[in-house]
Amino acid sequence: MNDDGSNELDTLFSRVTESPWKNRDKDNSVPSEVEDLESLGFSPQFGDPTGLTNASFDSGPADDDTLTIDASENGLPYWDFVAVQGTWSVIWTVDASAPFGYSLVATQTSAAASDEFYLEQTIPAAYYRRLVTSVRSAASNANMRLKVAVAFLDEAGAEVGSTQTGTFTATAATTDRLWREPPALAVEARIRVGVLNAAGTTGQTRTIRFISVDDPTVYTAEITGLYSYLSPAISTNYSMSYPNDMIPAGIWKAPIEGFVIGIQAKTNDAIAGGNIITRVANDTQATTPGPEVTLLSGTLAARATLSLDGATTPGFAAGDELHLELSGDGSVSTTGSADYWGSALVLMFVNDEGDW
Repeated sequence: MNDDGSNELDTLFSRVTESPWKNRDKDNSVPSEVEDLESLGFSPQFGDPTGLTNASFDSGPADDDTLTIDASENGLPYWDFVAVQGTWSVIWTVDASAPFGYSLVATQTSAAASDEFYLEQTIPAAYYRRLVTSVRSAASNANMRLKVAVAFLDEAGAEVGSTQTGTFTATAATTDRLWREPPALAVEARIRVGVLNAAGTTGQTRTIRFISVDDPTVYTAEITGLYSYLSPAISTNYSMSYPNDMIPAGIWKAPIEGFVIGIQAKTNDAIAGGNIITRVANDTQATTPGPEVTLLSGTLAARATLSLDGATTPGFAAGDELHLELSGDGSVSTTGSADYWGSALVLMFVNDEGDW
């Protein structure tokens, strides 16, 4: 109690009541229980390891009576909902198969080809050396395609470089991913995840269970080989995976999945009569992941690189057996007894979840 008869507590409560922080849509009563905080519009958000906020959909729309998400009155917290074309029903629901117990189910009862919606969130991009957006979804009709688009923005909010998009048609439950390489001026990354109805299919659903943005841990390795005495010729698809005239010998088995991002070829004496093509071969899948390089007749060196910006599928999987392979497109010969060197740079990566 002050000398003038005023009460300091009354003054304090008066200031709180007039404060701009006061919830104007509610009375000034103090919640009697902690759960009442949710009725004031607060939703607990602890450090989300996904790089996004509410990426696991543990916070649903505000209206408990209708769990259908829309752009105006019943949005998904921390996400902007945009219906590009068509009328969509996107429902927030309990899902025991989802990593955190909730998912979004998108469907159309009346549809046209190319109907589309997406959820959008913008995050800081300055700390990402590489940015991989991962989306888990349930089994679905192939026409209800998952679509992921990532763009980078500068300080003014303008796009830096081009938007890269991945459109996925897998019918089984899976995780789809889009790889991005942030440009130098990127300040923010704009993440869009949604569904494209490619054929106007009605009554089918696409369930989105989890979205994450990750800066994966990257490992590099090199596959090298030496082939001596090119004269008189290189046979078609000569595999540099055996001990004769080649160092090192054997097949390199990938411990984790990744990409072949660069390859080069050199010789100490220019070849003639044809070209030599060098690639990485995959014994496990009978494929040739990554770029190939052509050492032209009359030249001593060549190289090729692969851009990962916009990549959606790794070049090889964990356990794949890789080696260098040569093939000649003519009667390749040299003026002397030349040696040929080939090498490939392999990038492998793993994210926080133990996969890419």
